Amino acid sequence: MLVALAAVAAVAPYGAVWITAFGMIAARVIDRSNMALLLRRDQRGPRSSDRLVTTVALPWRLLTATVATLLAMILPGLIGASVAFIVSSAMAGAPADAIPGSPGPLALGMVALLLTAWWGPGGGSVRRGAVNGVRFVCPSSRARLVVWAVLALILLSTLSVLQNSSTPDWGPLNGWSIVDQLTLH
Repeated sequence: MLVALAAVAAVAPYGAVWITAFGMIAARVIDRSNMALLLRRDQRGPRSSDRLVTTVALPWRLLTATVATLLAMILPGLIGASVAFIVSSAMAGAPADAIPGSPGPLALGMVALLLTAWWGPGGGSVRRGAVNGVRFVCPSSRARLVVWAVLALILLSTLSVLQNSSTPDWGPLNGWSIVDQLTLH
């Protein structure tokens, strides 16, 4: 997933950050729901109302996971942007000629963002939730094969787009002065 998201960031950085944020929110919701269910069952034992209580608490968990993700994305976002600027400066040779909005620096910046989000502050709930989510989505070897095929298709499609176009698509941010400053020289 790291390689696929880095490739998506090279083609559509705005979309890659949103995919990452939504994935982190989902992982946190899964982790919080799982932990609450385990604590409830530890205190009271399994009950028929466990699913209902988990479902009723879902909006609150979604809200808290969203707030936690927004706060936890600050450091990874800064590190990802810093890596993109450092890589583009190193590739250009001079800081004035650096283009941090080009595909290579964006991909490496996304790798740094993802690694920081995974191993950095607040990453424990993302790791636990992701593991539980993958176990639920891919219970069999056939499901894992489908996921690998989808990731391979994403990678191939982004490589195809990169061969035909040298500038990333910033989505709704196209035309903003900050995006133009990052991509044009």
